[in-house]
Amino acid sequence: MIENLYQFYFNQGLGSAKNDYLTLAVESLKKAVVLKADAAEAWDLMGLCYYRMGRFGNSRFCWGQSASFSRLWQNDIEEEKLHLCLQQIEPLLKKKRFKKAVRIFEKMTASIEGKAHLLSFAGMIKLKSKDYKGAVSDFTQALTIDRSNSKAAEYLIYINKMNKPVWTILDVFKTLTGKVKK
Repeated sequence: MIENLYQFYFNQGLGSAKNDYLTLAVESLKKAVVLKADAAEAWDLMGLCYYRMGRFGNSRFCWGQSASFSRLWQNDIEEEKLHLCLQQIEPLLKKKRFKKAVRIFEKMTASIEGKAHLLSFAGMIKLKSKDYKGAVSDFTQALTIDRSNSKAAEYLIYINKMNKPVWTILDVFKTLTGKVKK
């Protein structure tokens, strides 16, 4: 019975991950590894989801739990780059020098693009610097990677309510579903 429950949660997590619902995938995979702690495939997939979300420490932990994972820790380098970047831009954010912070953040994280949390963070900085189109682009890309990223969706709605409509409901529908509504 426990094996069946494990398989149910693993398959649910796998399906969510395949459809870019990474947050939901992680929640299902957490349940799977509670039921079967030595499930290398569940740990690996959860690590991949965390990695795509830009949560490198969590991905490293998950991959470390997997007995069959080959220890290629490229994300250590990326995490160190991110840490150095955040150290450099923190004083700029405190001084409300958002445009300069955006330039430094984008330059230092260019090689680790495509991570949902990084894109959301960049979007927040751009929003503060009044670069609404850039913020919308980052939040939309974050939603493309992880469709269950509620923060990116909330910020898109916030920008629209500010009367800065640089996207349409159709654009959001396409991003969330991957389909064109006719």
